[in-house]
Amino acid sequence: EAISSGNRLADEGWSETNHGRATISADEAEIEITTTYLRGRSRNLVVWQWYWVDGRFVGNPYVAKARQAIAALLWRDREAGLVTVAAEYAPYDRPPAATLHDFVRDMSPLAPSLRRAARSAP
Repeated sequence: EAISSGNRLADEGWSETNHGRATISADEAEIEITTTYLRGRSRNLVVWQWYWVDGRFVGNPYVAKARQAIAALLWRDREAGLVTVAAEYAPYDRPPAATLHDFVRDMSPLAPSLRRAARSAP
């Protein structure tokens, strides 16, 4: 299930060093995302996450769950996905936000790919 408190970003080998919110552009829309910084034994990651629910991008998991429930009540598709992109960076370097922005831009449009993936899932 895409929207679940049971979903974990990392296992025991990683520790979260910081997290926050940001806004990015994708699919010709402004999307609120969660940013998480992880430290592992030998590397650091910056991770961006957001949800795709009922054909829209949502950054907040509570809003995403509410949108999914409303879609079900209105007999619309309950398709949902958690979009996660990450990039590694050296301990004393700036996190590679520009690299992630470029990656997300180059993946656009995301919604049609997510819709196809949701419909082909078991």
